[in-house]
Parts: sequence; C-alpha cells; structure tokens
Amino acid sequence: MRLLHLAKLMKLGFGVSVVVDQFCDRLKSRNVAGIIGCEETDGSYARHDVVALKADPVAIAALVARERIDAVVAYTTPFFECLPRLAAQIPCFACECGEPTPELFDQGSAMRRTIVENKRINVYPVVSGVCAISDFIRHDIGWPEAAVVRLGWEHAWSGAEPLSAPIERAENEPICLGGLVRLGPGEARYKGYDLFVGLAERLRARQVPIRIDLAGHGDAADAEVYDRLGVKVHLNISDMERTRFYRGLDILFSPSLWEGCNLPLMEAQANGALGLALDTGAHPEYTPFVMRSLTDVERLIVSCAADHGQLQKLRRASFDYITRGFGWDLSVDSFLAFLYSSASA
Repeated sequence: MRLLHLAKLMKLGFGVSVVVDQFCDRLKSRNVAGIIGCEETDGSYARHDVVALKADPVAIAALVARERIDAVVAYTTPFFECLPRLAAQIPCFACECGEPTPELFDQGSAMRRTIVENKRINVYPVVSGVCAISDFIRHDIGWPEAAVVRLGWEHAWSGAEPLSAPIERAENEPICLGGLVRLGPGEARYKGYDLFVGLAERLRARQVPIRIDLAGHGDAADAEVYDRLGVKVHLNISDMERTRFYRGLDILFSPSLWEGCNLPLMEAQANGALGLALDTGAHPEYTPFVMRSLTDVERLIVSCAADHGQLQKLRRASFDYITRGFGWDLSVDSFLAFLYSSASA
C-alpha cells in the first residue's frame, strides 16, 4: 500500500505534524510507503518525502496519479474539504485530531463553526472511513462511527537515554512545576494561559518552595507577562532541549480547556513528571490525574512540595500509565486495522 498523507503544516511545535511523522516512520516498517503533502513546512521532517501541495482536488489528484497512490489520508483543514471531490476516484480517509471549540476563540469563531459543521455534513459521509485520536474527539466531531486511534509517546525521548523510572530528586531541593505553551494571543484563551498565571500567583503568594518553568514558541515580548512572577521561560527550544526540559520537571500542569489528546502532557509523563490537567477534553484518557478546579491543582502541588515521597509515588504512577498503556506502535497497528477494515466494508 502507498499512502498520501495530507496536513496543512509540517513544522516543529505542531501536534499534527508529530502524528504524521510518527505514523510515517512506523508504517515503513510495515511495508506501507507514502508521501506527505502540506501547504507549509520548515524542513524539520525532511527525512520523509514531503512535498509542497495546495489544498486543491485537481492538484491532489495529479499527485495521486503521478505517485501511484493507493489511498489518501487527510489530517487537517483545508485538506479535509478536498476529500469529497476525490472520494469517487480513490479511497479517502479522515484522521481527526479535532478542532478546538470555536467559541473559545476571540476572533473567527463563526468561520471555525462553519468548518466543523461542513465536515460533519459534507466530508465524513462520503469518505471510506473516519478515525479520531480519542473518545472525546469521536464525540466532539459528532461522528460515533469513527474508530479511535490513540497516540504514542516515544518521540518524547528524542535521542535521550531511555528511562525505566522517573529520575530521583534530592529531598532538599524545591520541586519544579512546568508547562509547555505556544506563546502569543492566537491560542491563549483555549490553552488556559491565564489559569497558569493565576496558579503561579497563588503559589507565590503562599510562598510555596517551588520553581516554575515554561517552554514554548514565541518571542521575548510574549514571555514578559511571566517575568514578574519569577517564571523562567525557555523560548523556541529544540526537540532535545524539550526532552531535557521535561526531565527537569517534577510536575507538568496543563490548564488547557480543550484538547484532543495533549501530546505535551504525554511527553512530560514519559519523561518522569507528574502530569496534571483540568478535567476537560481528552485529558481523562491521557493522564490519571485530572483536576476539577484550579483550587484542586493548587492543593495537590502544595501537598507534593511538602512531601517529596508522595510526589515520587505520583510521578511513578504517571510514568507507568503512559509508558505501559500507550505507544506509537500500538497507534499504527490501530490505524492500519482501521484502514483495512474500512476499505473492506
């Protein structure tokens, strides 16, 4: 089988790019070849056959014929919207990573709502199959027939030494709380950055012995809001630097109000951090530690700061949950089972 994978971006720091990258890596070992078509790339995934491609059914059909493609898999808009024009010529599949709730954006919410509705009405009914990266996404897209293909974590080690357990910490060191963010206004609301700032303020006010670090893409101006809180921001780090960042954390907190999976939460847990998240989106599927409120998050962090033994047990529980229950090989096996079963239906 030879697949054409379609995603708007193949760039560092974007979750869908990681999904396509990891799928392609493991599909090769299962004798499933393919290429990636995208509108924009920064060269981070050059080890794959990545081609610049407009979201145009005619251009896609030409590439399919030229490269002798057996099936097309779209992961994002605007390529989803091309599938109805292609579905009569070649098997087409939608791999849904989801669209954040449109109302969580200050601008463009009406357009985003139109995209969501259009997929459900005009795309899903005509393709050969739809899969989703979580039970939450299957529900959120309104397509209960979608297969669930959960994601993996091994990319989070990024060439570092494998871990068999979280790294032990010295008892006399303050614990480290962290988060991985994309700085700037675009996603700030649904990612819950204001909640992270509020948590940092509350912890500082209580004089909890804790170090707070953030890592993310953005510029120095975007990071200024955290300066007054004594929060260190690591800007535009590489994959290897991200792994080292995770391994320096004791706790990672994701304040996001919507997530189809939350790869940073998985990545941090795979590197030994206790993964905390609000009880929103797909978080309950990807960490055993979901909190009902910021007060609950604060209470647990304060407790861990006072009891390093308890913290170590919780870190180990997070680590085992991810590394024993998930994996990219499991993901790709589920993905292939979905493709084959959908094609034969």
